[in-house]
Amino acid sequence: IIKFMKMQYKSKPHEIRAFQFTDCNLKPPSWFVDAVHAGKVSVTLHPDKPYITLYNNKTDMERAYIGQWICMNNKDKLYRISDDEFREAYIVEE
Repeated sequence: IIKFMKMQYKSKPHEIRAFQFTDCNLKPPSWFVDAVHAGKVSVTLHPDKPYITLYNNKTDMERAYIGQWICMNNKDKLYRISDDEFREAYIVEE
């Protein structure tokens, strides 16, 4: 007898910290500054295409470009997502 598992799932609710990388003059939030001091983030302000490099370990690295969101989850993992993905996945709480 073969049992099939349910094929539809919902993600569990979770909170993240996030900000949108809109320009090089943006004042970042304190958790991001702390990540820079801890060596988890590198900011490259190249005049043609500025970007932020996010490091979670020696092999896990990704770049965020203008317009993308920089996020940190509850396990302090840094990641970036597009504006469309952010607006689809998250609700802004005041």
